[in-house]
Amino acid sequence: EKCGLMPAIGRIVIAKAIGEAAEWNRAGIAFGRLAVNVSGSELREADFDAFLFGALEKAGLPPQKLSLEIVESVILDDEKTGIAAKLRHIRAAGVHLELDDFGTGYASLSHVNPNEIDRLKIDRRFVQNINANGDNTKIVRAITE
Repeated sequence: EKCGLMPAIGRIVIAKAIGEAAEWNRAGIAFGRLAVNVSGSELREADFDAFLFGALEKAGLPPQKLSLEIVESVILDDEKTGIAAKLRHIRAAGVHLELDDFGTGYASLSHVNPNEIDRLKIDRRFVQNINANGDNTKIVRAITE
């Protein structure tokens, strides 16, 4: 990401993954949804949503079969970038959005609009060994209740 290659590499990965998932879908292989991690630098690209919709259309994969995983720092950065509007556009087309690694950054639940995120993925360090660590149990319970 530091050298500026992430958007180009990300597009290659996304197009390839969507193409593979479309093949599975045509072959009748049940796979739920394809989940793809998307970086802030990819989402800041002005034409990211157009690229994504084009890749889905070219491959023949319904948008409902795709889920984009974004990290919470992307949401915090939105005031400067307008990423939220782009994500709303993508979600309105049927693509699912997941907030990945929640709890590792500075976002709080007040930054998360439940009408704009389909799934909140709590970071592994909070759920791993949850029974052995009472503090983690309290944190996860507070997030989920």
